[in-house]
Amino acid sequence: MDTDTISDQRHKVSADPFWPGGPRPSSDEAMARAAQDGLEMAVALARAGDSQRARKICASVFFEAQPTIATREDLLRATMYALLLAGGFKLLGRVIMAVSGRYVQVVVLPQGSEPVMPPRTWQETRRTICALDPRWLARLSHDDVSLRRWCETLIAQRDSRPDPVETVPSILHLEPG
Repeated sequence: MDTDTISDQRHKVSADPFWPGGPRPSSDEAMARAAQDGLEMAVALARAGDSQRARKICASVFFEAQPTIATREDLLRATMYALLLAGGFKLLGRVIMAVSGRYVQVVVLPQGSEPVMPPRTWQETRRTICALDPRWLARLSHDDVSLRRWCETLIAQRDSRPDPVETVPSILHLEPG
């Protein structure tokens, strides 16, 4: 997608950028495709320098497609990739919370002279810190090994959480009497 096409799309995108000019997708597969299309648009906008618009699209996509994104690793990776490119670190933390149940604060480290570092994490009281090297962000691709592993870890954490249905006692049916 070239810069002229992106500029034209900026004017065509409606107030709800997730479905510009169309009805809400009705099937899971249609929702996944619409989410992927929206995220691809966000990536193109971020690469063209319109990070604010890219973050808005990411937020809209995540708001509308959260259940689909949380169950599909490819969409989770696409969401995280678009948010990283757009500098949407607070929303990225919320995406991680929604998927894994863990509070993560994403921070960008000052640029150093040491070799480029993949994301590093460490535990603090009640949160995990994820530190990103700005040079890693600058060369980030959709199929980056660190991004792929990060998504796999989040999916594994999600799958290891107890099922809320199992932890909630059965609701009693009371007869009038």
